[in-house]
Amino acid sequence: MFPKELKENNVRRGFIEDEEFALLTANANQLWLQTFLEIAYTWGWRVSEILSRRVRHVDLHKRIIRLDPGETKNDQGRECIMTGKIYELVKQCIDGKQRDDFLLTRTQNRPVKTFRGTWATLCRSIGRPNLLKHDLRRSAARALRNAGVAESVIMETGGWSTASVFRRYAIVPNKDKAPAMAELEQKRIADRAKREAQEADISHNFSHNLASDNESQSTARREVVQ
Repeated sequence: MFPKELKENNVRRGFIEDEEFALLTANANQLWLQTFLEIAYTWGWRVSEILSRRVRHVDLHKRIIRLDPGETKNDQGRECIMTGKIYELVKQCIDGKQRDDFLLTRTQNRPVKTFRGTWATLCRSIGRPNLLKHDLRRSAARALRNAGVAESVIMETGGWSTASVFRRYAIVPNKDKAPAMAELEQKRIADRAKREAQEADISHNFSHNLASDNESQSTARREVVQ
């Protein structure tokens, strides 16, 4: 029997490309949904972490949103700096709300607790009905890594407690491996050409030296005969 977390990771294989994310946001008409998408795709926060944020967790002056100790899966608190896009969306979300109100709310300030139907409709609208909300988390990990962000910073941002867990989430899809394989092939071709050139040069020098030795020997014999 495999541990439960390994079973769950077996199905978390999808990634959302930038073009697909742009379509998702374009088809998300609700402010709360746009904000959820932007946070999940940028920081890789879990769904529960995003939906549980209240106004008191937001500091517009410092441009941060925080998770308090005990609220996360590993019980460790963390803070993330808002991008310009997240800042503008969050600013709209908290407008007119009280400190203990939820950040993401529907009409009449009703907190968003689940949105399975909304998510399914959104994914169908872009032709990707099998996308998982969790794919946003995986995609954020990959995007941050590809941007050159240090692994420790990515783990802190998204709340990955161990490097091994993070690396399972940051699997590189085949299309991203292609440039690496092409680079490897080109290096091997260049190395092979270099070796062949060196071997040809050695062979040429050997032939030249052999010819010189033969010529010297012939000259010496002629001198003896004379």
